[in-house]
Amino acid sequence: MSARHPISLLLRITAFALLAGRGASAGAQLFRDQSNERGGGLMQTCDSSMHVGFQTTLLNDYACVFDPVVVPGQTVPSDMVWSYYYSSSFQQAYGNQLQLTAPWADPYPVCLTVNAYDLQAQQPCSTTVCDMIAPVSNVICTTLVADFEIAAIDGQTITFQDLSSFDGIIQQALWSFGDGASTAGVAPTNTFAGSGPFEVCLTVISGPPYYCTTTLCQWLYLGPGNVECAELVEQGYLYLESGNLVGVIDTSRTSGMYSSIDWDFGDGATAFGNMAVHQYTWPGEFQLCGTLRAWGPLLADTCVSTVCRTVVPQAVSVHEYGAVSYAAGPNPFTDEVTITGVGLDHAAITLHDALGRRVGVRYSAAAYDRVIVDVSQLAAGHYTMRIESPLRTTVLRLIKQ
Repeated sequence: MSARHPISLLLRITAFALLAGRGASAGAQLFRDQSNERGGGLMQTCDSSMHVGFQTTLLNDYACVFDPVVVPGQTVPSDMVWSYYYSSSFQQAYGNQLQLTAPWADPYPVCLTVNAYDLQAQQPCSTTVCDMIAPVSNVICTTLVADFEIAAIDGQTITFQDLSSFDGIIQQALWSFGDGASTAGVAPTNTFAGSGPFEVCLTVISGPPYYCTTTLCQWLYLGPGNVECAELVEQGYLYLESGNLVGVIDTSRTSGMYSSIDWDFGDGATAFGNMAVHQYTWPGEFQLCGTLRAWGPLLADTCVSTVCRTVVPQAVSVHEYGAVSYAAGPNPFTDEVTITGVGLDHAAITLHDALGRRVGVRYSAAAYDRVIVDVSQLAAGHYTMRIESPLRTTVLRLIKQ
């Protein structure tokens, strides 16, 4: 299992507090990774009274069940869309519950989008939340928690103490000290050169038959405060793309300092948190930017950095599943759109604006093979229409003049 121990408050251990009068160094400080404090990720255009989340139930054999938790507030929810990066591509699913079975224990991102109508703003809106999921081979692995602290300090020589716990037997404790050295044991000692920071990681492994694994990393610093940003902070993020779906996962090094990150997808959509997913509704070239802010007891000031990259999501005009497609016209349209195809009397038709928010439309006429949609109230711009029936699913890109 690769899930980390729940993040606690910032842990600072100084030499004089641990070993009074032992001739220790000027100070040794141990910081837990604070990145999880930022949360998984949030993109919200709905009223702030709406709260969206999901509960994850880990099952045996890398299976997971996800159930939405929605407090509508001053909104009226209409539908839910799950997005997840799976087998090297983004996939989507619709409905109240999502069930996935991974082939291995590698973590993967899952996002839930709730489309709604904002009663305050009197317009459609959406809220998306994301989280990183770490499946397990057996649920007993969720009880394996890695933890450690500084046990003793003698100059640049640090002794650590393993505090890990498990509802079973821990077979191995493996250490890496961030300076190229590594060892095994419950109370290892390492002599560090320089002030750091050093990323000290403890990996604990249970015995048979499950061989559960989890890792906790903390940052060790052996120098004075007022450190320059470049020594402690390095921004980076992982970019994922599949069709017109784009995801970002923050990979920045912040050396245990507090931090926040904001995302700008270049088309008006913004988000914040460790990860985000966004569906572009028209093709083009966009500037995707992440802005990282870091602060903490070692830094002289707040560090701010922005990394941008140009993204060109694939143009998605039609996605079809089934033998026969649906069509809509005219395109561009003004007041009405006519949809043609077999089985429209059993189809669910939804329309989304350029930010992916569901918009309300009126059907002035409907039949087995033809539907006329009244779109006169829509503002000019780009829209995406999704047509779902028992026979097929079609996604069309439309333009309102």
